[in-house]
Amino acid sequence: MTIQDLGSLGELIAAIATVATLGYLAVQIRQNTRSVRASSRLSVSQTYNEHSRLQIDPIVHRAYVHGIHAYPDLPFDERGIFANLMSDHWIFFQGAFALYEEGQLERQTYEAYLNWFACQVATPGGAALWREVEVSPFGSISAAAAVNERLRRGDLLDILRFPVHRIEVEE
Repeated sequence: MTIQDLGSLGELIAAIATVATLGYLAVQIRQNTRSVRASSRLSVSQTYNEHSRLQIDPIVHRAYVHGIHAYPDLPFDERGIFANLMSDHWIFFQGAFALYEEGQLERQTYEAYLNWFACQVATPGGAALWREVEVSPFGSISAAAAVNERLRRGDLLDILRFPVHRIEVEE
């Protein structure tokens, strides 16, 4: 074997090693991407669950239900509770939107949260509050545009018809 043959063999081995390394890296990147997406999904669902648990408190739940029906025409305390709940949900949605935009949250999960937030904003009280929140300097313009586009498309569930969102007459 000549020196030229050894050089060619070395180049072949280096090329094979390069291809093997690239293949290994591609597999690692794919696994990491799946892991990041799963972690993002878990984080988003945990944050949503924390928000939902707030409504276990009957006072908070009552303020939310009255709010989606009649914000801002509520007593002071209920108006504040409702506005804070919806602001929390708006901040949560903006986080989900950002993860979706970055490719870390799949479309199906993102759309579920978009639809739920839009359903709340489509209520009479939610719409009144949205008109206030949407123009605030504390929100993502692109997330607000996504919500407004979803509202324009229509065909949202009427959450006021859900038994849990009906106003019950207290005796």
